[in-house]
Amino acid sequence: MSKKGKKQEPEKLFDDPVYATELLHSYGFESSRLYNLHFIDDTTIITAVGNTVNFVDVNSGEIIDKLHGKDGGGVGAIIPHPSKEYFVVAEKGNFPNVYIYTYPEKKVFKKLKGGTEREFTSVTFNSEGTKMATVGAEPDFMLTVWNWMEEKIILRSKAFGTRVARASFMAKDDGALTSCGAGHIKFWKMARTFTGLKLQGNIGKFGKAEISDISGYAELPDTKVLSGSESGYLLLWENNLIKVEIGRKGADGEALPAHDGQIEWVALVENDQCFISAGHDGYIRWWDFQQVDIADFTDDEPIWLMQPSCEIKVADGCMIKAMTQGPEYWMVQDGNGAFWKVPLPSWVQIQDGFDGSKVSGELFKSFHADRITCMESSPTDHCAVTAGDDGTVRLFNYLKNEELYREKFNCGITCMQWLPEAWDPEGTTFALGFANGVLRILRRGEDGFNLTACMKPHTQAITSFTYSPDGEVLVTASKDSTLFFFKVNDPISEYTPLGFSPMEGPPRSLSWNTDVDKCLACMDDGTVLAVDFPEEGSVDQSVSFEFQATYTRFLYAQKMKPKEEPKKKKGDDDDDEEEEDEEEEKEEEDPGPWAANFVIMAPPGDLGKMIIGVDRAESVFQYTGDQWESPDFEQFPEDPLRNLAFYGTKAVCAKYSRAGTYLLLGCENGRVLMRQRTDLSRMKHSNLVHDGMYGTVLAVTTSFDDQYLLTAGADGCFFVQAIHEAVPLADEKPPKLLKKGAGPVVEDITNPEAYSIQEAKLKADEDRRRELAEKKKMTLREQVQELMQEFEQIVKLNETAEMGKRISKEELSLDPEIKEILDRENEERVRIAHKELEWETAKKELKLAKVRDTYIDSLQVERIILYAFKNGRSVSSFRTPTLTARQKENINSVHALIQGEEAKRKAQMPQAEAVVDDPASPTTQNSKGLQPAPGTPLDGSEAAGFEETHQTDMTDTMNASKRSKKAKGPPAKSALDKAEERKHERQQWEAGLAELKARQPNDSTEDPKDVQAIARAEKYMGDYKLKTDPEYVVPESQRVTAERKMRQLILLEESMNTLRMDFNERFLALRDLKRRLCDNVSRDNGRIEEINKQLKITEALYSPKMHPDEEPEKRSHADRATLEQFEKDMIKAAKKAAEAAKAAAGFGADLQGGDDNDDSEEEKEEEKEEKKEEKKAPIKKGRQGRRESLQLTAKQKMQIERKDFLNQIQKSPLEEEEEFVTMQRLMYEKSRLQRKIGRTISTFDDALDELRREKFKLEGDLKMADMKLLLLFKELMFLQDFKKRDGQLTKKLEDRRAEKADIMGQIQACQEKLGDKKVEIERLLAREKQIMADFNAAIAASTAQDELVKIFKKKIKRKKVRPEDEESNSDEESDSDSDDDDDEDDEEEEVCPKGCDEATYQRVVELRLKRMEQEDIVNDFQKSIELLRRENESLSKKEKTVDKQLREVEKEINAFQNEKQKKLNELEAVVVLKLRQIQCLTGPEGSQLPQKMKDLVVFTNNGLKALHSRILDLFQEKKTLNRDFTDLRRKHVQLTRGKKEKQSNVQHWEDKVYEIQLLKFGQRINLQSLENVSVDRKTEELKSELRKEEARWEVELKRWDDRLVEAKIRQAQVTNENSALLHKLGTLRQGQQKLEQTLDLSQTKILARMSGGSKVASAQDRRQLKELVILQQQEIDQLKSEIAMLSRKGGHVYTPVVNKVTQ
Repeated sequence: MSKKGKKQEPEKLFDDPVYATELLHSYGFESSRLYNLHFIDDTTIITAVGNTVNFVDVNSGEIIDKLHGKDGGGVGAIIPHPSKEYFVVAEKGNFPNVYIYTYPEKKVFKKLKGGTEREFTSVTFNSEGTKMATVGAEPDFMLTVWNWMEEKIILRSKAFGTRVARASFMAKDDGALTSCGAGHIKFWKMARTFTGLKLQGNIGKFGKAEISDISGYAELPDTKVLSGSESGYLLLWENNLIKVEIGRKGADGEALPAHDGQIEWVALVENDQCFISAGHDGYIRWWDFQQVDIADFTDDEPIWLMQPSCEIKVADGCMIKAMTQGPEYWMVQDGNGAFWKVPLPSWVQIQDGFDGSKVSGELFKSFHADRITCMESSPTDHCAVTAGDDGTVRLFNYLKNEELYREKFNCGITCMQWLPEAWDPEGTTFALGFANGVLRILRRGEDGFNLTACMKPHTQAITSFTYSPDGEVLVTASKDSTLFFFKVNDPISEYTPLGFSPMEGPPRSLSWNTDVDKCLACMDDGTVLAVDFPEEGSVDQSVSFEFQATYTRFLYAQKMKPKEEPKKKKGDDDDDEEEEDEEEEKEEEDPGPWAANFVIMAPPGDLGKMIIGVDRAESVFQYTGDQWESPDFEQFPEDPLRNLAFYGTKAVCAKYSRAGTYLLLGCENGRVLMRQRTDLSRMKHSNLVHDGMYGTVLAVTTSFDDQYLLTAGADGCFFVQAIHEAVPLADEKPPKLLKKGAGPVVEDITNPEAYSIQEAKLKADEDRRRELAEKKKMTLREQVQELMQEFEQIVKLNETAEMGKRISKEELSLDPEIKEILDRENEERVRIAHKELEWETAKKELKLAKVRDTYIDSLQVERIILYAFKNGRSVSSFRTPTLTARQKENINSVHALIQGEEAKRKAQMPQAEAVVDDPASPTTQNSKGLQPAPGTPLDGSEAAGFEETHQTDMTDTMNASKRSKKAKGPPAKSALDKAEERKHERQQWEAGLAELKARQPNDSTEDPKDVQAIARAEKYMGDYKLKTDPEYVVPESQRVTAERKMRQLILLEESMNTLRMDFNERFLALRDLKRRLCDNVSRDNGRIEEINKQLKITEALYSPKMHPDEEPEKRSHADRATLEQFEKDMIKAAKKAAEAAKAAAGFGADLQGGDDNDDSEEEKEEEKEEKKEEKKAPIKKGRQGRRESLQLTAKQKMQIERKDFLNQIQKSPLEEEEEFVTMQRLMYEKSRLQRKIGRTISTFDDALDELRREKFKLEGDLKMADMKLLLLFKELMFLQDFKKRDGQLTKKLEDRRAEKADIMGQIQACQEKLGDKKVEIERLLAREKQIMADFNAAIAASTAQDELVKIFKKKIKRKKVRPEDEESNSDEESDSDSDDDDDEDDEEEEVCPKGCDEATYQRVVELRLKRMEQEDIVNDFQKSIELLRRENESLSKKEKTVDKQLREVEKEINAFQNEKQKKLNELEAVVVLKLRQIQCLTGPEGSQLPQKMKDLVVFTNNGLKALHSRILDLFQEKKTLNRDFTDLRRKHVQLTRGKKEKQSNVQHWEDKVYEIQLLKFGQRINLQSLENVSVDRKTEELKSELRKEEARWEVELKRWDDRLVEAKIRQAQVTNENSALLHKLGTLRQGQQKLEQTLDLSQTKILARMSGGSKVASAQDRRQLKELVILQQQEIDQLKSEIAMLSRKGGHVYTPVVNKVTQ
């Protein structure tokens, strides 16, 4: 092979694994894994543990057998076969397999491949055991259905996008499955589609319920599913929606969840009689199946409440994860690390009153819950201690395979270290680090652990700790990024804190470097630090334990140095692509650095001193340990000496074995590597017993003699394995053990909130300072209290003093400035409080706005409850959301589409209806004045209708012409008009004739009425077809598409919204009425109270008010009292929460925490303030009462005296009678008001009852509409899948129809051309006959007829007339049809035969030329007709092909529609039936329902009766049809006879017309041509134009004459008006003169009276004169204005304007 073809093999870095252990014992089980416990027989249970399957004896509790996983990645899921003859192990790894084992042989029977990529999470069988389903984890989450006997996959589909916990088959239908898991539940169905069998899933919609993880469920027989939830409620699923949530009813009737905590397990047991549920609260509850099945929610009660039939509490603190049923008991898997046996009561016992409170679980097995974080073996004997996240510490004797004892702490353990024998000769002491920062030292005893020391150096979890080799220093590391140093006085019991140092980050692990005597710390950033510990006394502990430790970094590389490759020669042809791939991989690789997981010192004498493991695969390196950071000179990282890891493994812990034989490495994938300490290059592997994906080995060690390997991992498992060929290196020395509590008592730290050493010191100092400050406060408070008491005494003395000796409040104010300062301070505090609360207020307002926008503003009408006044009934509105913009747009588009279709349907009405409105149609033209042409066959009805229409139109025309003559005069008709009328009339006759011929039916044509009757009979003849029938064909009118279904859905939503809003409008109107009635009743009650006061009657009145539920829009309106009460409730709730937290903290919490003391002091202060206010309140009231008594004493005395005086006066009989009448009137008014209120209330209650009954009916209808809407939505989802293919088929059908229409149009055009050609041929043939007739007439008198006939028939050469374009390209050609004789004759010269005159001869030659031209024309027409005939035949063939394709497309569409209908038939439609409507015809006398209703059909009773009556109807219809057929035959004979008579009549008239033309013209002529010749069209048109102009000018002259007459009339009217005004003006002037004379005379008299009497006029006279002068002046002004106005000649007065005229 050439160099180019060679491929360089990669260097082998790791040897193949050599397994050197054998599994002996297994301790622990995976408590958190779901469905991991199953009975394989009556005495054995199987469970998966790590990479093993354990078989546990239920009587002894011992593991009787173990089965290792074969793929090495762990066991994913197990399940026994329903027959118990097999069990399944689904594994983990890269493309893991499913192994089916026989039982009890435990041998592989089947192996299933390709189910998932990484791991299986669930496996299950159907009820018969013939099918199996598996579910995978990420990345594919594949649900696979198997035919496991044939090792074949039936179906597969992705189950979900997150972890799936369980999948199962329906008990009675293995074609349906259910799966559940993180945040989902899914319902599956095996459905047949046009592409084959598919696995289709519907995700469960949580709706209003909170989305929850679901791990347990049970299927009901009717496909409903009952599942658990995280909230503790049981969820009843129907289809893929939550039908109802089920909870328990509390003691006070409140709603409680079915379980307090998540429900992990649900099952339907006891032959489907009851459900069992179990959850994290440790209870097992039984639920009645019937009550669960009928559970449903209402608007008032959204959660169905029911009591469990029985409940059993397994144990305190039990968290049930799974259960399995044995022969006599349930085996319960406790998530807190235990198996319990629980007695199994039967359903009969439960119904008989079984008391579950007297039963509890029996502990079967106890083990670690969750991870085992640390483990150590005894240095003296075969015992080991394990600890984990569950807070338990357990001691095992792993040779005897028993757990000796255990102890539980309140926090998880993170790390452990056993003290060496040098410090504890008995080897019984070990230290534990906890997740809350506590460090405990425990000693092993006979019956328990003894606590010897306890301290809390950190506030967070301790990640690691280490002792110095001499045991004098202890260093602890924590997640709080600190190192704490202790001086070890006694490793068992006495430790002195030196101090703590903050670090750059949280250290991962600690160890000790013996070379430099420093602590080594591994950090998250990959650095390894050598930390110096402080000397005793070097840290100032008077203030704090904190100091800054000094440390140096170890400089090292976290990768092996790559080997240098030989330089490439120029002539070598290496594979460049492989080098490029390697370079790309290097570029993509994470460059680091990676966190350092551990560092330990190498064995003495080895090349390297340090071994470091980093958080990266295949990265455990050995270093010389010399390259420490120095500030003096630059250094480079040290390269590793060797890699101690293995392929694909990431080491997380490392340790030397007890006897020093091995270096042990625990890895992330469950592997344990064992290297010889003396030769680290030699490596062995332990068996793969831990889970390969989640079983990280967190702790590894060996027995004291290195014979046994002990491992513990994150999968909660603890395994003991024997090491092959191990030689005991030490002898067992049983230690001397003390009994528990025998040593000194050490106080433990049990409070999780306890202070650390540093916090305790800081808290002590703070408490000391607080105590001193509190003493000062108390002294000042006492002084202030004394001053306040003294001031109160002064105020009291001032109030008791006499009125004159009292001082005012202002005088009592000691310092007004202080009050002002305090007021300003209070205002500033209020401002600051507003400022502080501004952000919180804005946040709450924004949150409220969002909630309101989501839940209230998005509603048209929210749910409102309206209560009756007295009958206790209520009615609620429908909660109606506002239609979204998209919904409105959809509704508008649907309505527009419907209107468009309606308009299109009207436009495409039948021809019989549309022809009435179409003026261009032939039928319309006939109806407007046409008569049938001769020879046109019409039946009697058509002829009668035709004549009647013609007569009507003629009458209308005549009437119109008469009206025109009356209006305009009789216009003279010209000859041209007459010719045009005759032409138009002839055109109408021809069109009518053509239309009648077109309407002439063929012999094969069927009567449209008969076709319509047949279609109607087919539609309504009672042929009921089942849509589930395989032969059912979906009618074209009933075919559904996604668009039509969407339209139905949108219209249904609109209708539902309309119904709700119509009801809501009436509801709101009734609410408004109640509001008005409440106001009216309150007003009437006010009047009744006034009447009662007058009548001196005291009674309670019914005062109705609006309930808060009736006005939810006012929920945000709150008054001051409501806010204050809310504040008090919040304070009380906060106090209760604080007390609950204090109680939960346990004993001593108030001593160790400072906040609680502050709270208690604040509460005491508040109590004191409240007591002071209570004391001040009566004092204030007393003062106010005394002031009021002083102020009102005089007034009260007067009132009392007045009343006494009035009471002493005795009333008269009249007054008593008046008082009696008043009382009676008031009593009547009161009774009238009460009756009015009663009527109002009863009327309103009756109206509410009516509305309530209406709502019940409407709610039922809306529920049915909801179900219909759901059905439509499901149908739409199905139809969406078919939408693409539906569109393809529709387009294909439209294309075929368009193609056929095109072909039919071409055929019709061709036939029309053929018809035209045939008419032309007939004309040509007639012309040829005419030529022959002329020839015969020409030779009739000749004696040389034979010669003339020969000349006439002779063919001669002649020129053919060609088109112009052909004349230039072709020469003259002669006829090629003449024979040789003719050619010879043509050469001879033709002469007139003897005995024939020259004229006849010339006539014959002329006729011969005409004959030959006519023959040429006929031949050309024959050729064109032949071409058209061939084209017609070709088109006919194409039509047949298209018809065939069209039938195939329609067949394909029918098949597709049937398939679509089958899919729709799979959906269940809900039909509400009453019991009286149900009658089964299969039972005896139809009174018994069968057991199975699958094959029954719901049919209406009326439909059944109609089918029975249809028999008689068909008999009667047959008789009627026979009678009609006889009548039709008789009518046919009559019509045939009439047709013959009409035809003879037509022939008679045609002959008569021909004779008349012969007599008049001597031949048959064209009447149209004759008319055109007899009329001079141009002259007639000019005459017509002249007449029109004359008529137009006559009209114009008449219009001007009329205007002239109107102008003259108006002139006369204006002249008369002007004359009348002048006459009125003269009369007014005369009146003016008379008034002036009278005025002058009156003035003269007044002056004479004044001169003859007193010279001085009285005041009254002066006032009268002034008034008189004013009136006269007004009259003068008015008259002058009228005169001035009238003097304007020709003017018009529109408003009476008065102008003041100055004299």
